[in-house]
Amino acid sequence: MKNSKLSGFTIVELLIVIVVIGILAAITIVAFNGVQNRARNQRMVSAATQVYKAISLHVTEKGTYPLTGTISCVGTGYPVDSAGLCYSGQSGLTANTALAAYMGGTMPSLPMEQLSTTARGMLINLQNTPVLEFTITNSSTCPSIGAPFNSVAVAGNDLWCRVTLPSL
Repeated sequence: MKNSKLSGFTIVELLIVIVVIGILAAITIVAFNGVQNRARNQRMVSAATQVYKAISLHVTEKGTYPLTGTISCVGTGYPVDSAGLCYSGQSGLTANTALAAYMGGTMPSLPMEQLSTTARGMLINLQNTPVLEFTITNSSTCPSIGAPFNSVAVAGNDLWCRVTLPSL
């Protein structure tokens, strides 16, 4: 009779391979989450830069800010309440119509992951010093958008970055 020896992996070898694959998967997922957050933030910064330039053009050409009232959400993709208001029911999207003319007819779409009806997004706020406000998530600093920096407000993991609008 032939000496037949079955070959294969032992249970210990299989467990080691499974553990190594699990560790590699965990590292990849953590790294991927950071990339997604940076991409969302960069999208918001890009939109804020475009909007700031459009506001500057509007102020130069018309001599007014592009909104009715004191606060207006800017951009598209906002979840609005039953009255058509965004940002905690405080504001509509009145600036979008005026600014779209300076942005090729379309407003930037904000990253939906950064929006809620209570805290996140981008808006023009004329209540005190006229500012453009936008949120950055999971960051400790506000990026420059080529405009005079005004202030920062912290709300949970969000930063409300504020830049001063051009003077009338």
